[in-house]
Amino acid sequence: MIWLVLVPSKMVPMSWRVDYEVVVEDVIYSDDRFFQLCVPQLEYPRSDLPPNVESTRALLGKNDSKSEPDWFDSFVRQDDERALVVVTSGTAASADVKQSVMPTVEACRSLPMRVVVCAVNLHPPKDFSML
Repeated sequence: MIWLVLVPSKMVPMSWRVDYEVVVEDVIYSDDRFFQLCVPQLEYPRSDLPPNVESTRALLGKNDSKSEPDWFDSFVRQDDERALVVVTSGTAASADVKQSVMPTVEACRSLPMRVVVCAVNLHPPKDFSML
């Protein structure tokens, strides 16, 4: 059995909902194979990770033919004097940008580093300024 289900919680009927902590912690134990959608280096080291968990790395798809943004080469590849921090909004906990993305951006604002935010449908708070 292979499951890969990504459903926003607001789409799940109330009668189907279960304790969020139980789902997040136990989902990797419930299937014959669990595919983690990132590189292993982005995961926290875990001594209890079961052997059915496999890293699939990035899913390649339709957007692969899109070119990189104009700023990408100079900001990401050529600037090696400042640390590069990449923030993603790929987990259930970070679907709300105020939980992970915005605190990271704010924490890095006055530090000598670069910050790249990778997000789907990122809607920053109205009072947020990039500068």
